Amino acid sequence: MQSLLENISVIVRDQHGLAFIAVFIGGLISAASPCVLAAIPLIIGYVGGYSEGNKKKAALYSLVFVIGLALAFTILGAAASAVGRFLWFLGKWLYIGLATIAVLMGLQLLGVVSLALPFQKSREVKTKGLMGAFSLGLLTGATSSLNRTS
Repeated sequence: MQSLLENISVIVRDQHGLAFIAVFIGGLISAASPCVLAAIPLIIGYVGGYSEGNKKKAALYSLVFVIGLALAFTILGAAASAVGRFLWFLGKWLYIGLATIAVLMGLQLLGVVSLALPFQKSREVKTKGLMGAFSLGLLTGATSSLNRTS
């Protein structure tokens, strides 16, 4: 297993074209995960509903959705990398803080404690059209990124 990881690091460092192709293929494979497959009805419903049977309009909505999705993955990946570099010095305190948050979330789910979280409120969809497709892509990308840890 160690030699496989060493080979991958050599390929990424020395053969950028091959690394790009390998990452692209890995992305296609990961797109078949249950986290992504669960979002397909949402995407089809949005694109199908707003394209009104027009294939060009459906292609445009799909393209804008994918751009939003790619932007969310890029931003979250870069942010995770930057945060990881800045937080490495916290060591065990980071784990203690995250464990505390996880316990509080578990107690909230069990109904033992009640924490008012600002993002729990439901909202009506106000953005439609191309901006809505872009926003939905961003949201789906963010949600998929969070689900990748499972």
